Amino acid sequence: MPIQQTMSGPFRIDLERAEVWRGEVTIALRPKAFAVLRCLVDQAGRVVSREQIEQAVWPKTQVGLEALRSCIKQIRHALGDHATQPGFIETVPRRGWRFIAEVASPKPVLSPSTMLRTGGVEGSKARPEQGRRSQSPLPPLSLSPQIPAPRIVGREAEMVQLQTLWAKALQGERQVVFVTGEPGIGKTTLVEAFVHQVEEAAEECFHKAITVARKQKAKSWELRATLSLSRLWQQQGKQKEAKRKLGRIYNWFTEGFDTKDLQEAKTLLAELA
Repeated sequence: MPIQQTMSGPFRIDLERAEVWRGEVTIALRPKAFAVLRCLVDQAGRVVSREQIEQAVWPKTQVGLEALRSCIKQIRHALGDHATQPGFIETVPRRGWRFIAEVASPKPVLSPSTMLRTGGVEGSKARPEQGRRSQSPLPPLSLSPQIPAPRIVGREAEMVQLQTLWAKALQGERQVVFVTGEPGIGKTTLVEAFVHQVEEAAEECFHKAITVARKQKAKSWELRATLSLSRLWQQQGKQKEAKRKLGRIYNWFTEGFDTKDLQEAKTLLAELA
């Protein structure tokens, strides 16, 4: 089935058939005008310059400004929009255009069974602690549909493909992925949205793991989950938060400093200093 996304109110955009719909009625839009619309919707909320649009729509042709203005005019007419009081496309003087209407966000559709544990393959056992062999207290990590992500439209298929490849990589199946396409079609936006989802899911998992480990008084698992969370925060530029949280659990230990986790924690704390 073609991919359709709600743009605003009754409007939908069918990226496969290059059509715009209002309810059940197709709105006529020329191919180049549709390409301009897609370029703007792909980067909704951002100012898109004339150069960016021309690279995306006319990559091998030099066109005048009037050609682009004509496309913008066609889009506004099709959507019932007005330049002076825009509801869809806003003109930003000397900078470009911006799609200002709300667009639907993609919903990840990975199966709920696509889960993994931060300590290894799901079902692996933790080391015996306090003389008892127990299952890892770390909760499963799932790419949840409830996780907020940067707004992106018309890229559900690509997003699902990235998620599927990511799940395979986490199961030990290495993946090399190239995201290709013409300039300005939203490659960076797609990758940023995917990375955002993964980071949000990982952070949520680490917090849950820390909570479970504390309830079970499993300090070694708490250290491991905190170490993973601190690495993530370090990559996100949250050095102070990472150092504070990791330092608390590291200072709890009075022995075992030759173990891998404590050695890594010591190294990371030095990097965060």
